[in-house]
Amino acid sequence: MPLVLPPPLEPYRAFLGRLERYFGVPGVSYVLSESTPDVASIPAQRTVLIGRKWRRAGRHEQEKRILHEMAHLWGLRHDDYARSIGYFSDPQRDRWSRAVYAHFRAGAARFDPAQFKVERYSHA
Repeated sequence: MPLVLPPPLEPYRAFLGRLERYFGVPGVSYVLSESTPDVASIPAQRTVLIGRKWRRAGRHEQEKRILHEMAHLWGLRHDDYARSIGYFSDPQRDRWSRAVYAHFRAGAARFDPAQFKVERYSHA
């Protein structure tokens, strides 16, 4: 299924395609949202909402924030355990997403849950 993107996200096509393969979460919808302040996800719909604050961040920060949302689509949620491994909604405190983004940027083909100390949570 080809990746369909709103025109402002077209420069991210290669990144998003690779990120979907990395997490094994194909067919994600990316939607520009004026009502979403930053970036958010709707796991049950495999959707990432892109807001105003996200659009003002630098390229690597934007990618890291989308990776954070992709982790939600994969099955990670915010709970006490996630906080204990450094997975936070606040991008400044989110050490886990920074580490996974570095792994991804280094060329890793697949996300390894054991390496990053997580288990998949079912959104069903």
